Amino acid sequence: MHLNEQYPIAQFNQRLKDKYRAGRARIGSVDDFIDKAATQSHVTKTAYLFRCQNGLEGELAGWLHDIAARLQHAEWSEENLEP
Repeated sequence: MHLNEQYPIAQFNQRLKDKYRAGRARIGSVDDFIDKAATQSHVTKTAYLFRCQNGLEGELAGWLHDIAARLQHAEWSEENLEP
């Protein structure tokens, strides 16, 4: 969610890919990507938010940092992605 508008995940994923490509010279780690591309709009400085089908919502950066930490310390599985 961005500026109180919901975007289809495919559209938002493409936006993050574009931001990564534009700034990849400054991105050296997963945390760099989250902090520099997936945290907020660079234009409005508004935080990116997420909303799950189960109703859980929050700031995207915190959720991504949590997933990254879990994946660094565990073998990957879809269960690791649950908030």
